Parts: sequence; C-alpha cells; structure tokens
Amino acid sequence: MSDDFPHVMRLQPLHAADVLRTSDVFRYYRPLTQLTLLANLRFAADAPWTFRAVNLALHASVVGATFLVGALVLGRRRAAFVAMLAFALMPKAAPIAVLWTSARADLLMAAFALLSIASWVSWRRTGGGWWIAVSVACYAAAVVSKESAVLLPVVLPLIPVAGDGRPEGLRDMSTDGAEAGWTFRSAWLWFVVVAVVLMAIRQLAGARTPLEDPNYHLTAPLALDLANIVNYFNRTVPASLALVVVGTVAAGGAGWTRFVQEARDPFVRRLALFAAAWFLVFIVPVLPMPSRSELYVYFAGFGLCLLAGRIVDQVLPARVTRAATAVLAACVLALAAYQLVMAWRTHDALEFSSRFVAALRGSDAIRREPRRVIVVPADADTDRVMDLALAGYFYLVVKFATGRPGLDGARAPFGDAPTGEGLRLSCTYERGAVTLAPITSARSSPTGS
Repeated sequence: MSDDFPHVMRLQPLHAADVLRTSDVFRYYRPLTQLTLLANLRFAADAPWTFRAVNLALHASVVGATFLVGALVLGRRRAAFVAMLAFALMPKAAPIAVLWTSARADLLMAAFALLSIASWVSWRRTGGGWWIAVSVACYAAAVVSKESAVLLPVVLPLIPVAGDGRPEGLRDMSTDGAEAGWTFRSAWLWFVVVAVVLMAIRQLAGARTPLEDPNYHLTAPLALDLANIVNYFNRTVPASLALVVVGTVAAGGAGWTRFVQEARDPFVRRLALFAAAWFLVFIVPVLPMPSRSELYVYFAGFGLCLLAGRIVDQVLPARVTRAATAVLAACVLALAAYQLVMAWRTHDALEFSSRFVAALRGSDAIRREPRRVIVVPADADTDRVMDLALAGYFYLVVKFATGRPGLDGARAPFGDAPTGEGLRLSCTYERGAVTLAPITSARSSPTGS
C-alpha cells in the first residue's frame, strides 16, 4: 500500500550488507527496519500477510512494553494496565501501524525506545550499572530503526519514578548510581555519544538531512506549526481522555474530589510535564512535513497514557463496584469498536491493493503492451480507494506487478478521458473484486466500460 511498494521493490535485489551501508529508498538510514523487511522478503517473498503478521507481533510487544514501563514508573499494576489500555486503544494509529508494511520503522523504534526507558528507570531504582548498558544499546537500536528516536535522551531527566505506591520522584542526579561507578550525568553522556556516532554513520550512508529534504518545509510560519501541534494533540488524546473522564464518573461522588487532589499532587504534575515533553519530542521533528499521517501520533501519546493510568488508578477506589466496572468496560468496548472500524477501512484499501496487483499480473492485454498502461477508475468509489491504496506510486505498482521495469504506468482521474499513447484500461472495484477492461477508441469516457 502506497509507501510499501517502493520499499519492497528496492529491497528485492539487495543483500544484508547493502542495507547496512546505504540509506533506504527515501534516503533515510534505518538499517534495522530494512533488515527485518529484507528477512520478510527472503523467507516469504512478497506475501502481504507475512509483513502484517510481523507488524502485529511487534505491536503486541510494544503494548506489552507500555505495561512494563508503566509498572516501573507508576509503581502500581492497575495504573500500568490502564496506561496500556490507553495506548492500545488509540483510534487510528494502531491499525495503520499494524497494516502498513512501511510502518515497521515506527513499531521497532517504539519497542526499543520503551525498553531503553524501562532499563533506565530500573537503573535509577536499583543502581545496577549493567542497566545503563542495556538502556544505551536499546536506544541505539531505536535510532537505527527510525531517526525520530534520537531525541529520546531529552526526556530522560524528566521521568518521575514512584516506589511502593508512594511518589518519590527523581533522586539526586549527582550521586544516583555512584555505587556502581555511574552518576546521572556520566550515564546520560553515553546517550549523547551514541547519538553523535549514529548521526555521523547516517551521513556516511548517504541519508538526507532536513536542510536537503524536499518534504521538509523549514520556513513554514510558526502559526502553521502551532496549528499542526494542536491537530496532532487532538488525535493523540481521545483514548487517554476518555478513560480519565469515564473513570472519574464511574468512581461516583468521590471521583471528582480525588481527581482534584490528583491535579495538585507534585508527582502528577511532574508526570504531566513528562507527557508534554514526550509529545513534543516525537512531534516536533515531523512538523515541517506538509502531509499528515496518523503514524506520527502512534508513539507521541505514550506520556499521556502514563498520565491517564496514574489518574484513573488514583480516582477509582481500591475495590471497584460492578456498576463502575460495567461503565469502564463499555468505554473500552466503544474505543475498541471505533478502532476496528478504522482498521476495516485501512484493510479495505489493502485488499484493493492486493487484488489490483493480481489483476495486473493476470491481464493478457498488459502482457502484450510494450510501452505504457493507463488505468481509469470506472466510478467514484473505485477512484477513492485507488487514491488511498496507491497514492502517487501507480507507476511503481505497474512495474512491481508485471516485473517489467521498462513498462510505464499512469492513472487518469475519474471522469476524464485518458490521454497519451498506451494501453487504456477501465478499473472497477466491486464486491471485493477488481476488474480491468480495455477501453476502445470508440469510447469517449471510461465510465461506459
């Protein structure tokens, strides 16, 4: 689907060594991501379900890691469970992360970044020096999965830590871990060193910088960036906010009182600062991008999920009544149902993509065409799903499906007469089937096919 095709086509003739020393098709240096995609191709060819199965397993590991980090930071399993629910039930980002092959980078980055955070917090609580080595290694893996993780060290000093159910906050930065030969500053410095080394390797691999990236609009007005921040925040907050509101209501008359108390709690305020910093660290790098993607908020909302987990856990009584449990369950089911609807829409576009490729491969007319294939959607519904599934990569899809690099492909807008030389085909997507029919010169419009 859309970005998936360029990745797969570029990787088909490559070997592992090629992936390690060069940037990807979009000139980003993400060798770990590319290696996993290459492994997919080698073991299962280009079967779409295998890519999605790996993505689903990675998403499950990310969800599990949110519980692990939640338990370490919040100090209570119930709070960690709510935080995990808030992350898993984000409306649109999770289905896209699972179903898009090109989302592999976000999944790997999230998994390793969370493991890095978990190891860091474990070091802050126990002082075991080897936790730092694990944390730095996981940070490096996150960065070579997707470069957005490079700013992760910025939020490390802001992580509040609860112990035994009581807010403790952070310990003294100058002495924490000193018994293992580490101080906060010396440990944090290793993250900076790794970041610098990886950015240098990235340059040697030919990866583009923001200044030369045509997709970056660095001179965009500040008002536009602020509008984008609000837009992304609105997409990030629904699940966390819904759980907090419903949890407060389900707690009954005492719920609001406990909520106000939580808002004044120093630990909660530090957690809110961390959530805001986390959101900005993972959103600011994509603000110059004119196009918007739900993938950008997949990981940016994690801090808000921790905040929601803490608040809901403290607002609810130790023993939740059956009525409150029913209300919370209804909220979870509603969020899950909405997510399934979003997943089905994405799945429909993926089904079209798969069936369209099969139709191109099975067309005798295309086999006989030496130069160019022009496809015209036969109706508005086909035009919509084709735009969602293939975006601007139609020409690559034709080459991918036919295995003929010299065969050009073009798509004419619905309702317009196709222009130019080549084989003209009308495309209909109906009841899960794609039909390609030649357009004769006598026809004035593809809608008549």
